Amino acid sequence: MGDDDRPKTSQPAEPGKKWGPAEKAVIIAAVISGVFLVLAAAVTGIFGLLNQSAGSAASSVSSPTLMTSVAPSVSARAVAGQTLPNQNLAMTITYPANHAIISTPKTLHATGTVHNLPQGHHLVLFLQWNGQDRYWAGDLDIRVTPNGTWTGTACLGFPGSVRVWVADLSSVGLRALEQAPASYVQNGFPLLPEAFSPGIRMITYNTITAGQGGPGCQQNMPQLY
Repeated sequence: MGDDDRPKTSQPAEPGKKWGPAEKAVIIAAVISGVFLVLAAAVTGIFGLLNQSAGSAASSVSSPTLMTSVAPSVSARAVAGQTLPNQNLAMTITYPANHAIISTPKTLHATGTVHNLPQGHHLVLFLQWNGQDRYWAGDLDIRVTPNGTWTGTACLGFPGSVRVWVADLSSVGLRALEQAPASYVQNGFPLLPEAFSPGIRMITYNTITAGQGGPGCQQNMPQLY
């Protein structure tokens, strides 16, 4: 049997191709470039998150709010002879005039005008001596005419500098005044009438000087509404 007649055996598979130095360098360069791209993307993402967080923090801090001071007491806000600001009422005291000198004790018959008095509201006088935080209520007899004039009485019992206040009473304020403790009626309210009842609003005042030598106060029975 000749060589050509011998059965041929299968040849082993060709082993894997080996890369040369130049090809390896190209692959390594590509891998390094890929790593740098991944790192760059990660860094960019991190800085983006930091910027977003900083922006959110900045937006969450609101601009400082201007704190308005608490309004002072009505005695501090009011100006003699003027209606308190932000009131719809137009109120004047025509008698006693501001800075008038009146002898005491006597019954003070105050007069004035009022416009835009809410329906169902009433007026009352309060006397405040020497700027003290004590207020003596006048008689509940103030009547308002259709043309807006009013007259009310209060007892000037002793001398001194006196603020003659006019107050607006809602039905709630009127009821509170009628039910006030006897000591408040006799010795004066030891607090701002507005603090005694939300239905009482001090509107305006004139300052007078009460002197000695009056004929005395008449005992007026309050004419309740």
